[in-house]
Amino acid sequence: MTITTRTLEPATDGLANGPTDACHLRLGSRSYPLLGPSLKDPRLHLAAVIISLQILGQTVLRFDLSIAQILVSLSTCALLELSIVFWQKRVIAWPGSALLTGNGVAFILRVPGTQHGDWWSLRGAQLYAVIAAVSLLSKYAIRVNSRHVFNPSNVGLVLGFLILGSSTVDPQDLWWGPLSPAIALTLAVIAAGGVLVTRRQGLLPIAISFLITFAFGIGVLAASNHAVSARWHVGPVSGWSFWWVLLSSPEVLVFLLFMITDPKTIPAGRAARVAHGASVAVAATLFLAPQTTEFATKVAILAGLMVVCLARPLVERAFPESAGSVTARRRRLVGIPAGCAIFAMAILALGTLSRHPSAQVPTALTVRPHVSLPKGSVPELSIGASARRIEPAPDAATARRIARDLAEDLVIEARAITEGAPETLASVVTGDRLESTRSAIGTVEAEPLATTRYQLARGNIELYLDPSNPQAPPSFAVEVHGTVQRASAPAQPFRGIFVLVQVGDRFLLADAQPAR
Repeated sequence: MTITTRTLEPATDGLANGPTDACHLRLGSRSYPLLGPSLKDPRLHLAAVIISLQILGQTVLRFDLSIAQILVSLSTCALLELSIVFWQKRVIAWPGSALLTGNGVAFILRVPGTQHGDWWSLRGAQLYAVIAAVSLLSKYAIRVNSRHVFNPSNVGLVLGFLILGSSTVDPQDLWWGPLSPAIALTLAVIAAGGVLVTRRQGLLPIAISFLITFAFGIGVLAASNHAVSARWHVGPVSGWSFWWVLLSSPEVLVFLLFMITDPKTIPAGRAARVAHGASVAVAATLFLAPQTTEFATKVAILAGLMVVCLARPLVERAFPESAGSVTARRRRLVGIPAGCAIFAMAILALGTLSRHPSAQVPTALTVRPHVSLPKGSVPELSIGASARRIEPAPDAATARRIARDLAEDLVIEARAITEGAPETLASVVTGDRLESTRSAIGTVEAEPLATTRYQLARGNIELYLDPSNPQAPPSFAVEVHGTVQRASAPAQPFRGIFVLVQVGDRFLLADAQPAR
């Protein structure tokens, strides 16, 4: 085996511009070119931005993503493209496009249950491999006129989310945390890197047309009191909060600056490209208008690009190069207001299912009985770090409400069981605990709850995410210390965890478990 070097004109998928010094790998009687990336390749600049974001995610943004999951996605795409290019052209080429595809999949895809800091977790590794493979292979399997139709990572992710569902996979959250130096740095990296890459390629108008159209569309939706549930937000995200979350979301900014501007999938011609960006925004907004969860909203945005990529020939035909003529500009001036009106009406019609208040904001079905709590029975609660990472983060006043509601919930629950009043339970208990307690009233299983009295002294509030429903809005796990007295036995030291869910303006008891 020998390696030689000579100048060669690359014939791979945009690996370099112009000639490059290529090494050759000789295996027996055959010589194979080794093609590396060019420093002028914009994909290197894009990769630098995404890698920077991945580093921030692993260090300060607390991504629920492991290094091992990233490597699985990257290596799957790289090995597939190396093999395909070698088979097609008998060259060993740097898989620049494949690494971007793999990085895009890893950047957006999440597997519920993955914990930040578990760097080498292989949880769901097979999902990363399969979705990365589907993404990469779509570039070779679905082509028109020697061009792939879909943005590879986009189509793979959309298919994965639609087929597997929210209990198995999840896109990265729209909201990455309260404004902080880390979030500010992240937004700066996305904005600076995105503008640099897209402007250098003349693609910035696509991103701008998407942003303007999307801001208008979700503005109409926000004004109609649209609401969605999210696992990082207590209560529904609605109105102008919903509008701002989407517009300022790092996830959406990455989408508009790096995904919809893929040079291989956009139309030819300036007018068609501007229409492409606006069309993605229209499709995304119409898809997300009837959705009531963050998961469905994120998938709808990604699906908007997939559909518009499929319709690329229609966009090119509707906006030819001659679309810049005076006559065409006059037609657009007349057509834009009419188009905006039709767009707004379609949004309002489709968004009927997601109006607020809806069933997303449950209220107690019965009147909450009044109780007089003994002095010292309301615990002093501190707020843990995990509870501060949701929106809105609990403050001291919220901690006092949680403490008082917990003390009242326990007293009213025991009274309702003793008196055989299942209708009262709904004012203090919710979820599986409500159903199991209701069914146990009047049986021996209910006696321990009816005769248990707590004296809670202090505790800590942490975030609780339901492992059986990864997309459920957040609840609070309150670990408390104090004493417990069962029946006529003496009081004993107590340490346990109570899970509380906000229902309306109250915090109801959803579960109880021993402290770990």
